[in-house]
Amino acid sequence: MRERPFLVGRFAVILGDKEPTSGLSWLNANSIYFEVLGEHGFVGLALFLVLGIATIQTATFIIRHARDRPEDRCAADLARMIQVSLVGYAVGGAFANLAFFDLVYHLVAIVGLSSAVIEESLVVRSEKEKPFERRPLTTARMTPHPSGTAREGAMRG
Repeated sequence: MRERPFLVGRFAVILGDKEPTSGLSWLNANSIYFEVLGEHGFVGLALFLVLGIATIQTATFIIRHARDRPEDRCAADLARMIQVSLVGYAVGGAFANLAFFDLVYHLVAIVGLSSAVIEESLVVRSEKEKPFERRPLTTARMTPHPSGTAREGAMRG
């Protein structure tokens, strides 16, 4: 890690050889954070943490915009439960090396898709609630006057 502190290794470099009888030492990170740091360096750890934080913030966006609408209430409940799952994963991950457990990345994808659905429903709702644009009613059209200014009341004919 000292030779390449930013880009350390690659996937499964921390596990070593999975055969205990091979004579190679058995390595274990004991934490999702140390596993990602050991395999991908500080850049990988930063991306891993940003992914989790961004997912929790996106779930908060879903909850905020969908809780008062009955048709989107299930999305708010889903986002709330995914937040609880991610917090549980973050706390439990301090004691287990499940950094690349695929269910977490499925939850990230579900939050992203739910956010797209909620954003689309917000756009549709805002278009329905736009006030009708009123145009002024005039009985006469404006026609150019020979002096260069428009005058009212002259009809084209």
